Formats: sequence, C-alpha cells, structure tokens
Amino acid sequence: MPSSIFAKYSPEIIFGETTPIAITDNELKITWFNNSFKENFPGYKLKGKTLASLLSSAGIEKEIQ
Repeated sequence: MPSSIFAKYSPEIIFGETTPIAITDNELKITWFNNSFKENFPGYKLKGKTLASLLSSAGIEKEIQ
C-alpha cells in the first residue's frame, strides 16, 4: 500500500483542476505545480524556486516555518 495518496492519484484528482497547487520538497523548493498555481505568478520561473522567495518576489511577506 502506498505511503502517500499522491502516489496513487494526481493532485488534480484530489483537489480539482481549478485549485492552485504547488508541491515542495523538505527545503520548500517547488518540485511540482499545476496550471492554476502558475497563473497566479505570470512571468515567474517556479520550478526549483523556494516558496519563500517566490512569495517575497511577488510582494507577499510572511514568515514560513
């Protein structure tokens, strides 16, 4: 039995196609995102960027723990 629901189902199946979704690794680097998420950051390179730096470059300042 898979340890993760994502191993069996795509995030779009779980959350729906219109919900913005990004998946990060342990260091909060974006490893996967859907088109709805990308639409929120036009012109930004997303893959491999940290979630904190992406939000900061978009003018969103919040401490991430």
